[in-house]
Amino acid sequence: EVTAYTLQRTISLALEIRATYANFFNLVPFPGTALYDLYRKNGYLLTTDWSRFSYHGPPLVSLPGASHTDLARAKREALRRFYLRPGKLIELTRLGLGSRDIAALARGFFGLLNELDLHKVRDRH
Repeated sequence: EVTAYTLQRTISLALEIRATYANFFNLVPFPGTALYDLYRKNGYLLTTDWSRFSYHGPPLVSLPGASHTDLARAKREALRRFYLRPGKLIELTRLGLGSRDIAALARGFFGLLNELDLHKVRDRH
């Protein structure tokens, strides 16, 4: 079950294990899977337009314990807390990333945050 607590625990775990990199992806219940059938039956899917589904875009599911807004907010928070914490850029620099690499990472990071714009999830099909 996904709840505000489990979302926070996931973020905390990513910070606790001191990983160099972390990715936070949306759950995508693909057609033909048991999860898709369960989510469709229970009305958790916000759309069935699969051209809109992406691991990186806004979440297109809304769960009883965590709405699509909660999921998007948690993903933003996870990225922000992991990559913008003190020492992370220093660590990446020590790994050999130059200023151009770090600038590219920053552009990608902020571009991803733009993709997570909650206004992109509009209609429920």
